[in-house]
Amino acid sequence: MLSVWVGTPIGGSWDSAYPAAAQERAQPRLVNVDSPEKVLEHFRKRGKSVVTFCGYSGLGYEKPEAMLQHAREVLSQYDPEKTIVNCGATAVGIGQVYEVAKSLKFSTTGIVSSLARENPGDISPHADVVFW
Repeated sequence: MLSVWVGTPIGGSWDSAYPAAAQERAQPRLVNVDSPEKVLEHFRKRGKSVVTFCGYSGLGYEKPEAMLQHAREVLSQYDPEKTIVNCGATAVGIGQVYEVAKSLKFSTTGIVSSLARENPGDISPHADVVFW
């Protein structure tokens, strides 16, 4: 299963707000949020479209290379200067898309439940900003 949701541009500039996110990051910026509105506010300030990949996490994929090739094909339709790639924040399953997105120079975000705080090592190092 691979789902892609594409949001529309909604105000502001990603790179001016987070200059380090324009560069390769070793660790994501973890942002505590207490409501969905805070996440939406963050996106609205960036002025970019948001492409969200949804799918399996820890269960992984029977054919991960096929999933990643599909992700590359989807991302090839978007301009990294105008688009943020969003997933579930972990490095496994659909989170493997982060590495593809970073190799194509996209800014990346993740949204994960507060349960991820128990295992922060599971967060993808290719996510620029993670909301939890």
